Amino acid sequence: MKQSSNLIIYTAIFAVIISFIIGCDTDDDPQTLSTGSLPIEHVDSQTLASGSKDKTIILWNANTGQYKQTLTGHKSAVWCVAFSPDGQTLASAGYGNTLRLWDVRTGKQIKTLTGHTDSIVSVAFSPDGQILASGSYDDTLRLWDVRTGKQIKTLTGHTDSIVSVAFSPDGQTLASGGGLGDSTLRLWDATTGEPLLKILTGHKLGVNSVAFSPDGQTLASGGLDSTLRLWDATTGEPLKILAGHEFGIFSVAFSPDGQTLASGGGLGDKGNTLRLWDVRTGKQIKTLTGHTDGVNSVAFSSDGETLASGSYDETIRLWDVNTGTHLRTLTRHMGSVNSVAFSSGW
Repeated sequence: MKQSSNLIIYTAIFAVIISFIIGCDTDDDPQTLSTGSLPIEHVDSQTLASGSKDKTIILWNANTGQYKQTLTGHKSAVWCVAFSPDGQTLASAGYGNTLRLWDVRTGKQIKTLTGHTDSIVSVAFSPDGQILASGSYDDTLRLWDVRTGKQIKTLTGHTDSIVSVAFSPDGQTLASGGGLGDSTLRLWDATTGEPLLKILTGHKLGVNSVAFSPDGQTLASGGLDSTLRLWDATTGEPLKILAGHEFGIFSVAFSPDGQTLASGGGLGDKGNTLRLWDVRTGKQIKTLTGHTDGVNSVAFSSDGETLASGSYDETIRLWDVNTGTHLRTLTRHMGSVNSVAFSSGW
């Protein structure tokens, strides 16, 4: 009875969170506009993209905090953004059934990918940049040909929404995390779309974020149950449970050298922190505070020196990974910042 009551409470809380993030608009009739700046002439490792409830994507020079450009066209909240490995293309999606691909240099929309029947909450490029994976509230994981915009495969098996997706560094495996009614991780053959290994269980509530270590040996997952878990990516066996967050984990990311794991979570005045962890020992290294509401997204710069975080408090913060020092706050969004991503440069 207690577990049932807790699930009801968490489900209600999660519903409030989602309604807060996404707003209530639809995402039909795609259009592309680029406003607020000149076309970008160069994107380097210090270019940051952010997607927001305010329906926009903003590109920033993360080294200086300078605003570069706003990409508009989404009709509702932008839930996720991801750069292609070469940094030339940005994928975005959100509360609506479409994915959008953008030319980062010009800020123009390249393609609109349709096929999902409900909101899309996670996107990831394959390491070679040829395939885009998307997870949706329609309980499916879909693979797309980036060049043509055509759907390649639909992967089914989760019993609830798919809220997180990630490719392994070699591009052969795809990981996905299920929402509240599923709460499992699954591994897939990225070529055939067939499930691999067993279903990974342990989280008590939705798996909000998944990430592979740079060597592909470890899988990290963060859940609404406030736990961060490490798994053997080859066998699916659990390795460690990292505890410390007070209220839900919404995002996890490995540093480029694989030695540090970042996590962000919280809501309102409950545990709105980022935490850095030693992957080898599972020990917490630092707690980064400053956001005044929950942390939705975290991302490392390609050199591993800077950590970016996006929050319900409508800001992006940049942090020095080595010292934990807050470097600067980026403000321009008019709604929660739901996703942040660094370009790898080109």
